[in-house]
Amino acid sequence: MTKRILNSLTTDNIKVSFFLLLALFISLIMISPKWNIGIFSFLAYSVNLRYFRNVKIWKAILLTLYVYSSATFIANQGVMPFSGPLMLTFILINGTIQLIPFILDKIMYKRLPGGLSVFIFPAAAIVVDSFIAHGPKGTFGNIAYTMVDFNILMQLVSVTGIWGVAFLIYLFASVVNQILENRTDIAFVIRYSVIYVSLFSLVILFGFFRLQSGKSSLANAETVKLASVTSENVQWFIAVNKAVTGETMVFPKKLDQTSPEIIAFQSSFNEFILDHNNPRYDSVYVALDNFCNEIFEFSQKAADAGAKGILLSESEIITFEDREKHIIEKTKAFAKKNEVYYFFAMTTIFPERMVAKMAYSGNKIISISPSGEIMDIYYKNVPVVEVDPSIPGDGKIDIIETPFGNFSPVICYDADFPDLMKQTGNNGTDIILVATGDWYSITPYHSKIGVIRSIENGVSMFKTASYGLSLAADPYGNILAEDDFFTDENHIMIADVPVQRVKTMYSAVGDILILLSQIYLLVLIVYLLSSSMIKKMRKYKIYDFIRNKLFSAK
Repeated sequence: MTKRILNSLTTDNIKVSFFLLLALFISLIMISPKWNIGIFSFLAYSVNLRYFRNVKIWKAILLTLYVYSSATFIANQGVMPFSGPLMLTFILINGTIQLIPFILDKIMYKRLPGGLSVFIFPAAAIVVDSFIAHGPKGTFGNIAYTMVDFNILMQLVSVTGIWGVAFLIYLFASVVNQILENRTDIAFVIRYSVIYVSLFSLVILFGFFRLQSGKSSLANAETVKLASVTSENVQWFIAVNKAVTGETMVFPKKLDQTSPEIIAFQSSFNEFILDHNNPRYDSVYVALDNFCNEIFEFSQKAADAGAKGILLSESEIITFEDREKHIIEKTKAFAKKNEVYYFFAMTTIFPERMVAKMAYSGNKIISISPSGEIMDIYYKNVPVVEVDPSIPGDGKIDIIETPFGNFSPVICYDADFPDLMKQTGNNGTDIILVATGDWYSITPYHSKIGVIRSIENGVSMFKTASYGLSLAADPYGNILAEDDFFTDENHIMIADVPVQRVKTMYSAVGDILILLSQIYLLVLIVYLLSSSMIKKMRKYKIYDFIRNKLFSAK
């Protein structure tokens, strides 16, 4: 019975194909950011690779893309910040690109020895993932993040970045399929099983010893008390919508970017922006002032609790250029009065840029010293495509030097781009400060994947998230404190964060695994092309003619 099942798994059988595609469909849903169940990542790529190897390539491409698009569309409702045709287009483009490793494996794996062919798929997959990571999606949704709760395994990113973890998952799929195809060769099965298990075990051992050494090194490390402050801004939303439409809107707490209430509010907000000095919006500014005062009240509680630095969430205050100065002066006065470093996250709207169809908001963190002076203004470097009208920053991550360590403020989506965040591993940063504005369907996923930047670069992280999970983590990715916006009514998190950098191989050598994979694939492609060319030349006796003419003795 078992033998018959195993035999059928390697054939183009309609029942087997249905089973493989169904398993792929379920697995893709389970590894979406809403659920992020890691074990399904190993299953998803194993069955997908099996299906590709079983059937004709055109059938594999079409049906895999259909299953991928359907599952991703269903699983990512509320996750992606857009919906409908735009969401489906994005999924189709991304899905098509992600088919490339399967196509390369299909074309190449039978033409190479097992020892070489087993690495085709994982090498191609992480190269494609790296390509995607340099696009608007960044690393959000990367397969490595399905292991984010398995911190002992995630220590590997200190050496390879997320690509090492992704490589292990993809390699598992390739090894399983090689074993399945050579199941009658017991020596082959044992050899490949032992090699993969040994490799995985070495990674786990590395993670174990790294975490243990981390406990020792951080035991006597200096710490700084930091506070995150968030607040519910729905009263301000309600005021805007009522001033525009005359109706009082009810906002549920568990909001997504695609929630009907947010879509309706955005329409009202756009109208408000274009005519914001109209006296009919006086009630909006009253609500905004009340909200701003609430932020200062929460900040005062944090200062009274002994916080040396206070970080607000992304765009905690939204205002216009002509009203910005007043808010900043209040912020400076607060920092001076309480002798704290105040990292004030706010957005300034420029209506004239909106009219000109340009990015129209300055999404920034203003760093203010205990003496009330502005030390730095950091602008969000990577706005979320299609939904974030922020004017991009200059691509640099600044350093705020204090007696309590060096802080580097970044904003939300910036932390999903390892190439950008790599600066923190080399510029003297002690603690990354992340001001974030999330939504319900990506909580806690988005906060947890940000912690990986701590492990990669050997620095602590302190993250404030409205409508998300605020957290603090040490350089080894251990969570020190967290605060769930949806369950905690106080919206204040205080944590003692280590001020101690840890050297990592990744911050020194970067994406070396991607480079090695690119070289590996290039060598294999050149080898196969040259071999094919020589075979054709031999077939038509061109090869023998050239060899005789060039190398035979006269």
